[in-house]
Amino acid sequence: MQLEPDSPYLADASGYRGHADELLLPENEAAVIDIARSASAARIPITISGGGSGLTGGRVPDGGWLV
Repeated sequence: MQLEPDSPYLADASGYRGHADELLLPENEAAVIDIARSASAARIPITISGGGSGLTGGRVPDGGWLV
């Protein structure tokens, strides 16, 4: 899924904004495993998106896939 630049997935509570090549919303553990394997094989970075309440930018992607 492509993300709009103002997507809430691309920021956290600090207001820091990033960008991602793709947003992936896995429905189960098997899907997460498939995503991780595919990203590893293609050398694509993955950022795990939490609730967005952090103030350090840890969930804000800098390219790659956002899960």
